[in-house]
Amino acid sequence: MNMDTNNNIQNDNISDFLLTRFSENIQTFEKYFPDIAAKFKSYKPTKNISFFYSEAGTPNVSFGDSNKPFYPEDPIEYCKKQIISELEKVNIQSDKYPPQYDPFGQFSFRYLNRLVEIDSQNAFVNEISPLKTGSVASCMIIGVGLGYHLADLFERLEICNTILIEPDQDVFFASLHTFDWANLLEYIFQNDFSFNLILGQTDNLLSQIEEIGIKNGEFLLNSRLMIIHSYNEGSLSILNNLLDYKTILFRSGFFDDTFFGCCHSIKAIQAHRKFVKKHVELGEYKNLPVFIIGSGPSLDNDLAFIRKNQDKAIIIACGTALDTLYHSGIKPDLYACTERTPVIAQALQAIPDKEFLNNLIIISTNVCHPYTFDYFKDSALFVKENEPLIPYIKQNTGELDWLQGCSLSNPFVSNCGVSGAVYLGFNNLYLFGIDCGKVSEQQENHAGNTTLYNEHGVPDKGGAYCINSKARGNFREETLTNMLFYRSGKNIGTLLAQNPSVSCCNCSDGIFIENTKPTHSESLFELFNSLTEIDKVKFHEFIKHEKTAEIDITEEKIQKLISKPRFAEICNDILLMLKKLKYENRKDLVVQLMKISRFIQNKRHSDDLFYACLIEGSLQSFFIMLVHAIYGSEDEKKCLIAVSEMVEVIQGFLVEAQDVFNKFPDYIMGEHRKYYSNNLVGKDMPNCKATAFPPDMNLMARKYDDPLKKFVKKTQ
Repeated sequence: MNMDTNNNIQNDNISDFLLTRFSENIQTFEKYFPDIAAKFKSYKPTKNISFFYSEAGTPNVSFGDSNKPFYPEDPIEYCKKQIISELEKVNIQSDKYPPQYDPFGQFSFRYLNRLVEIDSQNAFVNEISPLKTGSVASCMIIGVGLGYHLADLFERLEICNTILIEPDQDVFFASLHTFDWANLLEYIFQNDFSFNLILGQTDNLLSQIEEIGIKNGEFLLNSRLMIIHSYNEGSLSILNNLLDYKTILFRSGFFDDTFFGCCHSIKAIQAHRKFVKKHVELGEYKNLPVFIIGSGPSLDNDLAFIRKNQDKAIIIACGTALDTLYHSGIKPDLYACTERTPVIAQALQAIPDKEFLNNLIIISTNVCHPYTFDYFKDSALFVKENEPLIPYIKQNTGELDWLQGCSLSNPFVSNCGVSGAVYLGFNNLYLFGIDCGKVSEQQENHAGNTTLYNEHGVPDKGGAYCINSKARGNFREETLTNMLFYRSGKNIGTLLAQNPSVSCCNCSDGIFIENTKPTHSESLFELFNSLTEIDKVKFHEFIKHEKTAEIDITEEKIQKLISKPRFAEICNDILLMLKKLKYENRKDLVVQLMKISRFIQNKRHSDDLFYACLIEGSLQSFFIMLVHAIYGSEDEKKCLIAVSEMVEVIQGFLVEAQDVFNKFPDYIMGEHRKYYSNNLVGKDMPNCKATAFPPDMNLMARKYDDPLKKFVKKTQ
């Protein structure tokens, strides 16, 4: 019984059973997944599909001209054995937060740390057999086959969130004729579970998985089971794509970060800082070479080249690279900075020549700390992706459509430099010192000519600089990195993939970055010898007067848009949902957390965008800890008691968040201490005591009388 590539179904060559099942399945998909139904109702397979029946009467299939059965024996029995085998060898893997260090006094950290404490007191584990729990928060299934394994899997496990990945759409099409999808989907949606299908090419697999997490609750992605139906070229390709799975975890921010960012945004508007215009093209500057410079250790290898050619390229100094360039005789045009913390302003004190700083244009995002702006006369600011205040203003006023947004500007300042260059509109990029790690344990973490680390005693060991893994190198087989550095490189590669017109040479001796061309600076001398010098004064004037503008909106107008009672109302709605939680079994708890997550996500797509964005990050982070506890022990009762205690902690957070929100918009990081005269971060709550404010951070551990009081430009 064949279906060839030119026909959908040959009615005279296929049994009535298969035709009827296909029709019933399409009707069910029209109900729950209309896009999939529309596509496969008239789908044309790319290869011959032959159906036949096993001796037990179960439909099987072969693809192409091989006549090789998809299942080597009776499909039902084969799938049953396969699922039993998979469940016996795989575990539910749950991620959790470690205790958080709080250097600035962020009240949401203490709630997260209290949840971590409860989790630790119960000695909850990170892996557990699904056969012991009977349910799982999220299950990733690679391979749809003919669907029979799904029935057996769902008979054995209650799966709250399913992600089914099938790269071969012909296989899924065949399953519509063989498997009772209608029964499975009705069961899933009647129980308020989530079911997600990723079909076809999986080049952007992680992005699709991330979207599923955002829709149903990011916490789901941090507790998962993986079932591989068949090991073949397609499934191995998927597994290869999933090697970077951890780069999409722990992405949720915290209430304090978002709230600080909103208040900083208003300060930038009040101070008449200029923002980048979206619709103004770079024109004659578009194809100029742009040097984006980080302070990674390999920068030392390229300083001579940069020095010689500094007048033939636009130079963007990322973070502490500014210190290195100043002391190397190289004059940047733009200074990239993303951080909303006040200590960045302290780092700028390492530059004795204030005129040197004042002549630069700072490129950053709207959340940058106001102290940092004090060092620069001119700015070119972007609206940072996922920061809610300015999108909320646009939504409610119909104004500010001219503002240029930016994405993938984290986790390091080099990401801001690359993102800033791309969204300004440059097409010709060169990366230096963006190592995202280092080539050996003995190598320093930063370029040598940086006084911050060498003279002022700023630490660059441990924390974000702790090297604990390896990755493919840009100029060598492998180099040293960590997950945060690796994510930084991945974000640059993703940004470049989204902007294919941008050419990017990576001259850094660090990790390999996708969509960049590994290039030694020595090979560029001939090219740059042929280039002419850039009129930097003219370029700066263009950025200051044509490419950027102030936001003309008053604080009073913004204040009228913000409703403190409305924020309290949303917090109280979620509080009520948490108080109504039932602690009867693991599965029901996860489903209830999914409902709360969907409630918040729906608010993000309404007039409540601003309020939902403020609390979503912290709540998703808290839910990660809840689901870790839910699947932390074979003793379900022990898990449910602990989760009940943790939920009471979260309720305290929602109460205190309302009090903090009432301080809007005057809640600047560092200055917010003025609201806490008792030197405690927030106030005592029944299940979470207030902690002491950390001492003011003094970045400069040592005084240094820098002999280079005035910048001296060098070309050799």
